[in-house]
Amino acid sequence: MNSTSNLLLYETSISAMIIRLVGEITANALVLSEHPYGNYVVQYILCLKIPQVTEKTLEQLAGAYASLSMNKYGSNVVEKCLKESEEHQALKIVNEIIRSPNFLMVLQDPYGNYVAQSALAISKGATRYAMIHLIHMHYELLHSHPHGKRVLARIRGRKQRV
Repeated sequence: MNSTSNLLLYETSISAMIIRLVGEITANALVLSEHPYGNYVVQYILCLKIPQVTEKTLEQLAGAYASLSMNKYGSNVVEKCLKESEEHQALKIVNEIIRSPNFLMVLQDPYGNYVAQSALAISKGATRYAMIHLIHMHYELLHSHPHGKRVLARIRGRKQRV
């Protein structure tokens, strides 16, 4: 074998390893999202903006967005999903969160309220209207809550000081 063949063989084996590694990360995205270090790995692969990888990661997290939103590490992953995914994917995530029976808990959670604020920032149309409507429905429980106040401030169009 000459050096060109060796280089091609090396590059092919590296590519195969990367594909396998990304496959393992996406397959374990839910567990990694709640891990102090693993969440950074999931966020990193979302930032790669490889459509198939993003789609597979979002599929793995589907059904868990509300609970992840209330997790110290998972909330960062959910925010990254909202920011790095396509608009239709992000709206699907927002819809899952607002349809959750735990939506009020997300709004009042120390981590979840930031996810809710990010969701408000990216949501559009009927999804945004539905989210704002639900937040208004919980006004009495939010206006006196330290984290709920932040979400209310966001729908009023201003950021609350921390």
